[in-house]
Amino acid sequence: MKHKAKSFIAVLLALCLMMSLGVGALAGDEFDGGGTPGGNTTGGDNTGGGDDSQGGNTTAGDNPPEPRVGGEYNINIAEGIVGGKVTVLSAWDMAGGGYPVTSPTTAKAGSLVTFSVSANSGYKLEGDPTVSYNSSEEVDVGYPSIINGVTQYTFTMPASDVTISAEFQSTGGGEVTGQDPAILFSVNGGGGEMTVTVNGEEIDSGDTVESGAEVTVTLKPNPGYVLEHLNFVDFDDYTLEGETCTFIMPGTAVAVSATFEKLYNITVNNDSECGTVTS
Repeated sequence: MKHKAKSFIAVLLALCLMMSLGVGALAGDEFDGGGTPGGNTTGGDNTGGGDDSQGGNTTAGDNPPEPRVGGEYNINIAEGIVGGKVTVLSAWDMAGGGYPVTSPTTAKAGSLVTFSVSANSGYKLEGDPTVSYNSSEEVDVGYPSIINGVTQYTFTMPASDVTISAEFQSTGGGEVTGQDPAILFSVNGGGGEMTVTVNGEEIDSGDTVESGAEVTVTLKPNPGYVLEHLNFVDFDDYTLEGETCTFIMPGTAVAVSATFEKLYNITVNNDSECGTVTS
């Protein structure tokens, strides 16, 4: 009986030992493999080097930020345009909605910008105007439209300042080179003199004059003559007072001529029924 009891106790102890070892093994597997600081959650797929971390597909190297859009950029008109005029009419930020801005000096990138081109009297537009940016690149201005007799062009504003330029050519065949227009003046048939001064300085016929300068034409009849007529060619924006004419030099050439009329004296002889005419 004692022997059987000892055997039973030994078997019971062995079972307890086996159960203890089994539970420890199971606990170790569960601890090592599931979400503990030493398992796959450390330094693995879900850490800073994993797919969903800052080092994964969302890094700046793989998906750069969007470029800046909607900035305001300058609209410039080229200097030294002779024989015509360029006018910026409107800029419409279509992405931002609202109404077109009239006479703008700036526009947002992507806006539709409309400008007009008009030639002075005696000139015509040579080719299409240009819209340049970054010194050498050009924006497509497309085909012109004529609205109420005004030639208009439209372009899409780039993300850069732009300069609009146009070239005009004389309808007389001479190409415009950017120089100032000239004044041509003469006296028809004698009988007097004409002098022209610009800002107080006398000039000769054919000299060029800066647009916007003040021009004075002085007429001096010879004795026995008076001014009969002062004639400008295709120009009437002047003031004539007595024998002095003044005007502001336009952007085109000016031609003017003077005609003097001879005066005659009529002498009546009381000794006869007829008089005599002397000059």
